This record gives sequence, structure tokens and C-alpha cells, in this order.
Amino acid sequence: MKAMSHKSIDPFPRTNISDESAHESAGVEWWFVQGSYQSHSSGIDHFMCTLIRNRIAEGENQPGDGFAFLSTLLNHGRPCAEVLSRVDRQMVTWSMRLSEKNRPAHIDEDFVERFSSEVAKHGPPRPIEMVSSRPLLKSKPFAVAWDDFLLVQNTLGFELAFVGPQNRSRYRFQLSPRGSRRRAWEAQEELTGLQYVTYPRMDLTGSMDDREVTGQAWMDHQWGHRKSFLSSNHEQRLLGWDWFGISLEGGGECMITAFRNVSDSTPLAAQAILWQNGAERTVETGIRVETLRRWESAATRIEYPVASRIVIPALKADLVFEPLVDDQEIPIFGLMRAIWEGVGTITGTLAGRFVTGHARCELQGYGYLLGFQPYLDRFAARVQKRIAGFMPKSADAGWLDRCIGPPAWRNEPTAYSETIARPAWDLIERKGKCWRPAFALLMLETLGKRSEPYEELICACGELPHTGALMIDDIEDDSPIRRGLESIHVRYGMDVTINAANTLYFLPLPLIGAHPLLSAGQKLELYDLTMLYYIRAHMGQALDIYWSRHMNADRLEQWISDSLGEKILQMYVHKTGTAVMAGAEEAAIIAGVDRKHREAALTFATAFGVAFQITDDVLDFSGAPQWRKHPGSDLAAGKLTYVIYRALETLQGDRRKRLCQILCTRELRSDPCVLEEGIGLFQETDVLERCRGEARTMFKAAWERFADNVPLTEPKMLLYKLCSNLVVSGRFEETPSPERR
Repeated sequence: MKAMSHKSIDPFPRTNISDESAHESAGVEWWFVQGSYQSHSSGIDHFMCTLIRNRIAEGENQPGDGFAFLSTLLNHGRPCAEVLSRVDRQMVTWSMRLSEKNRPAHIDEDFVERFSSEVAKHGPPRPIEMVSSRPLLKSKPFAVAWDDFLLVQNTLGFELAFVGPQNRSRYRFQLSPRGSRRRAWEAQEELTGLQYVTYPRMDLTGSMDDREVTGQAWMDHQWGHRKSFLSSNHEQRLLGWDWFGISLEGGGECMITAFRNVSDSTPLAAQAILWQNGAERTVETGIRVETLRRWESAATRIEYPVASRIVIPALKADLVFEPLVDDQEIPIFGLMRAIWEGVGTITGTLAGRFVTGHARCELQGYGYLLGFQPYLDRFAARVQKRIAGFMPKSADAGWLDRCIGPPAWRNEPTAYSETIARPAWDLIERKGKCWRPAFALLMLETLGKRSEPYEELICACGELPHTGALMIDDIEDDSPIRRGLESIHVRYGMDVTINAANTLYFLPLPLIGAHPLLSAGQKLELYDLTMLYYIRAHMGQALDIYWSRHMNADRLEQWISDSLGEKILQMYVHKTGTAVMAGAEEAAIIAGVDRKHREAALTFATAFGVAFQITDDVLDFSGAPQWRKHPGSDLAAGKLTYVIYRALETLQGDRRKRLCQILCTRELRSDPCVLEEGIGLFQETDVLERCRGEARTMFKAAWERFADNVPLTEPKMLLYKLCSNLVVSGRFEETPSPERR
């Protein structure tokens, strides 16, 4: 195929419009219409409507088609687009029956199974609407009607009618093509199995409610087999694409599509088609789409490259797409989760001349959940950014005034930088996962409240006390290493570390009283909650210290005979679970939910915190380099963990006696050879796998109870994946940094 082709076209025919009826044998098909309009008294507004037909199954006694409808409006001056995403019941019922052979291998299986289960209980994730009505389709001429949406082919082109997603205004447009339909790139059909035709410029006339409007529009019609989102070759790569439909000022349209492998973002193919001055030019080589700016959705936590530079040497084109607003995401039912589908501006050069125009960009394939690590990394970065906004790395007079009030004489900022901020940031920046604030933020969103206005409060209250607790924990355990480096007390001294840690416990508390969106009652509840969990955490630590300090062979046998397993789990509730439980209750208070939902959140957080700690116990015996601590560190420290208790319960005779000796004798535990012997005793049994199984069972049962009480949303699924990765998946690279409790 040639890298660039050129042919003449008839620029303005208005007759012999091709039939756009449904291709009933195609597995997937959609009609896409987008454009802009204005009245005499208003600015330019933008719209998009897409009807998607999915042939779910074929054969006798099988359902035929499932449908989805998407629409957006972006009114001038608004900060985000109005969005509607609708599916029919047939699409929901049947599309969740995913067989292994039809499930893309790259997608997180745990996510697929949980998503299917949640949809079966709750329907599609909110705000996606599920309706019982079905579209009515007719052929020759093509027509489709579905509730308040209408698309009808007529002698002038197409009639489009719809209702605004939020403003509920009624729109009725006549769309008249300025030319016959164009067929897109043959190589694209080879890659995707999709046929693609388009009307890139259409005159728009009609009305919005009772006001006459005029404008222009663009229409695409695509159809093909059901695996169109997988490459057609033997590798079956999951496809994503960046698509740009550009309308240039002064005439001319350009369509650019860049395909990539979703799993590793490798470019697969690209094409540009330029229609201008009665000619069509096609380019298939040398096209580059470079990301200029990314935007992360607050609803789905998907990151999109919303601003791009497009370079096409064969057309002497260097163009920049910039969205009118960043928030133009559309929720999509299914594993794709969402797409970014938005309008923006084009500036740059084409054929050596400066050009401007408007464009629509579609960013597809960024929402597939291939793994949770990128989300966790972005959560950690956001947590650190919020903490930096509250507690700078170098203290100054303004920060001290906010924390402790103006001085009676004069403060010394350098002292506070060296003894509080510096050791705190030293530990915070050691690539901890910051999952505790992430848990609270996602819980807040799961309970129906936007988290952005509360991010600083939740991040500081969740991470700073935890950082202080790690410092104290290392002192009490006499641990020289934390997150692969010297523990803070080793590096800065005992006095600095104790004072800094105690300061971090209480430093975030003024944020509660100063928060403008919290009521007096909420503030009081949050203060009470914080004090309660501080006390519980120290009670849990006291029990841990007591066992370590007073353990000998006789006492150990006595403790084992007196419900030691249950006491260890209760210690986990106080010591490990407090941060998670506090985050759940904090979210419930801020969200203002009723007692039922608050108790559901707290019950789940309690079980998750304990399950996480059991998993941590199991991983303590792992030698994986990602774990960043020596295997058996709990055994070496003489800790009574749940895994060690289970091993003592399981082992018999001399092996049990030997493990007791090692655990109760500091000299033996300090000998690397003896410690290796002790680790071997665990590996002779199935204790590690059984404990991991207990943790998973505990977590899954708790999630089921919690999930029944809250509707399905994107934050709920992300909350599940966060917790599941810490307990269920057992992937070292997605496990938190090594932290005791």
C-alpha cells in the first residue's frame, strides 16, 4: 500500500445519499453524530450522539441485539460536558456472560469476575442508565427511534432529534451532507475488521426547544465483527485508539486515527485523511501523536492524554489539539469502563500555512483495568502532593502560624524543618503505597460524596499518623531497616524520632476544625473518632509489646491454651485495623450516610484490616526482592503473629518444640542459620497457604456483605480492586511496602 494517495472528489453533491441501514449480520455497529450549533443570541455549543448495536449471540433461541446510547452536550462557558450513557436490559443481561474464549487475556480476571457479579446484583454502574425499552430500527431508508432519540435518513440527509442529558431541552436538527460519504482507510479495516464510512461536513439547521439554530455536523457509520477491539492478527492484541475529526476554518476536513496496543501502549498503525479543495489525500506513514498534557478523571481515576500534538510530515502538518474543557469523559458499560470523547480546538500548520479549526477527539482503551499498580502510583503521588500542601518539606513562618498560631516572640523555622519535616518526609518519600488515604478517599466516593474537597484532610489524617506510628514501631522493635533504608531513629536519633512521630499523630487535627464544608456536628464526631482510634491503636501496640517482652516457653503454652488466636486477631483490629476503620468512619461522617451504611463500611473495614495483616504475616516469610525485608523478620523479632500461632498449632512433637525454642530465645533468633531453620519449619506445612486462604475468605465474605448495601459505581469497583490487590491477588509488585501493621 502506498504511503500517500491522492484523488479528486466531488466536493458538494447533495443527492444520491448512501443508505446507512443496519448491517444485521455484523457483530457490532454504531452510528456517531457530532457537531456544533448556535442561535442568533447565544454562543457556540457542541453535541454528540452515538447509537451502538451489539449482536450479543446468534442462533436459534438466542437473543438478537443489545443496544447502548451515548450523548453529550458542552455548552459554552460550562466547566464540563453533560453526559448520558444508556443501555437496554438485553445488553446487560447477556453481555455479562463472558466465556473464557471471548474474554481478552490482558484484562484483570479478578476484576472481570467481580464486575460481572456486581452487575448481576445491581445493574450497570451508576450513572449509566438501564432501560427496559428497545430501539425500533427500520431499513431503506434507515431510521431508528429509542425513547427520546431519533435518527432518520431522508432525501436531504438525516434528521436527528434528542433530549439534553441534563438540561432536558429538546433538539431537532436536519443534517445535510456537503458531499457523498467517504470510506476510511482499508488498512484500518484489515486491523480492526470494521467497515468505516463518514460524512465529515454536514450543514445543520433546526431548533433547540423553540429557538432556531444553525451549525455544522459530522457523521460516522461503522460495523464489523464482535472482536473489533482486538487486532485481527494471531496475537489478538487489545486495541485502543486516539481519533481526531478536524474541521478547518475556511474549509477542509481531516480525520486522524492512531492505533496502539493497550497492554504496553506500543503504536500499531496510524492514518490521516485530508479532504480539501475537492481532493482527498491519505497518509499511512510517519504520523506521530504526542501527548502534551494528561488529565485524570475524578470519577474513574482513568488518565487520558487530553492535549496532543499531531505531526504528519507528508502533509507538512504540525497541529495541536487542546480540549475546550478537560472533563468530557463518558461512562461506558462493560470492561472498557469509559472513554474520553470531547471537543476542542486545532491550531498549527498545514502545507506550510497557519491553520485553525475545531475538532473532536476520541480516546478509547484507556479504561481497561490491566492492573491496579498505575492507579495506586497516582494515588500515592496525589497523597504526597496534598501532604506537601499541608506540611512543606521546609518549615516557614506561614506554616507555623497555621499550625500553632503566631509567636509571642519569634519562632525558629529551621529547627522545625530539621526535627519534624525532614525525618517525616524522609519516610514518606520512600515509595510507600499510601493506600490508607486511598482507601478512605474511595470509600467516601463509594458512599456517594465527591472526595476532592476533602482530599487534604483525608490524606493528612490518613498518612501522617501512620508515618509517625512506623517511626515508633521501629524503635519498639529495635528495627534497623524501614522500606529498604535505615530506620528513622537510626538515621536521625531517638530523641528527634520520638518527638517527630508524636507530632505527626496530632498535626493534622486542626484541618478538621478549619474545614469549611464540615458542620459543627461533623467536626465534633471526627475529633471524637480520632481520639478513640488513637487510644485503640496504642492498646493494640501494648498487647503486642506485652507478648514480646514476657514470652517464654511456659507462658507461650499457657497463652496458646487460652484463645491466643482470637486475641491476636483482636490485637490486629486495634493495631492494624484502626487506620482503616478510622478512614471508613471518617468517610461515612463526611458523606452523611445513615447508621446502616456507616456500620456496613465499618464492618467491612474491620475485616479488611485484619485480612490485610494476616496477608502481611504470610508475606513476611517471602524472599521476593520486591518485599524489601529479610524473610522471617517477625520470627526474628519474637513477634506473636497469626501465622506463627497457626504454625505452633499445626506442628507436632520435636518440630513444634524447636519452633517454640527459636521464638522464645533471642540468641537463637539472632543466628541467621537458626532463623533459616525456623523458616523451614513453616515451609514444611501448609500453614502459609491456609492463612492466606483464611484472609481471602474473610475479605470476600466481608465485601459481599458491604457490596449488598451500596450501589455499583466506578469508585466502588476501584475500592474493591485496591483491597483485593492487598489481600487476594498476592502480587508482590502490587503489595504495600513492607510495614509492620
